[in-house]
Amino acid sequence: MGQGVYFSQVIRRILPYLALPLAIWCTSSYSQIDSPVAASTCPSFSFAAEPFKPQRAAVTEAAAAQAITARLQPGLLKPQVESLIKQGFDVEYIDWRASPHYRWSTHFEFAADDWQRALTKILQPYQLQLTLYANHMAVVAPTAQVQ
Repeated sequence: MGQGVYFSQVIRRILPYLALPLAIWCTSSYSQIDSPVAASTCPSFSFAAEPFKPQRAAVTEAAAAQAITARLQPGLLKPQVESLIKQGFDVEYIDWRASPHYRWSTHFEFAADDWQRALTKILQPYQLQLTLYANHMAVVAPTAQVQ
């Protein structure tokens, strides 16, 4: 039993001294990979004078090229409008501040140039307005002016 204890004490004292040269050897082998010749050469810089176009703008231009077809069925207006808002504007949460009892009375299908015009066409007879926020939230509320 005494030999096992003595052996473990020797290993605990010698191990840090063995680990230090191993760590130095490992870092020196990586420094040889990066040669000073490769670090001194620099690729040439070329400047392109094209204006910046975000990818989202390209998506909206492509979406504007095709017409939107919206379909409404008889029933409550709120779930139908919420599904159209989520489909067209990538909204996660909708705060419906208008009456949840508004109803759509007939089967109705129409085409519009974009989602904004489609939803305006649906919400305007009910005197509702849609407000979109950057945090993927939308608010449907009555308009301030009654027409």
